[in-house]
Amino acid sequence: MNGVSSKTPTKSPRPAAQPADLQPVLGSNATKSTPVLTADLLGDWREEIIWREMSNAALRVYTTTDVTTRRIYTLMHDPTYRAQVAFEQSGYNQPPHTGFRISPQYG
Repeated sequence: MNGVSSKTPTKSPRPAAQPADLQPVLGSNATKSTPVLTADLLGDWREEIIWREMSNAALRVYTTTDVTTRRIYTLMHDPTYRAQVAFEQSGYNQPPHTGFRISPQYG
């Protein structure tokens, strides 16, 4: 919050993530440098991204800290999405998609 006035507090803009913020991490392959996994792991319908550290001793999970009022089923409840996450791990390295449209009318 900015200041200590009687005005409505405002939220300071957060600086955008810079590529340096992801160091030192490695992708899963040399050609596309893809993450280890991109999926709704925490069950809040927003996807997390996992990278491995350069030492291969740990994984880093990146997620949002933004609060949302939208409430829908977790993406892993959707069979199409679950299959896409599996495909991502078995060679078809593309972001998973859902079997339904996510729009403002849901949630």
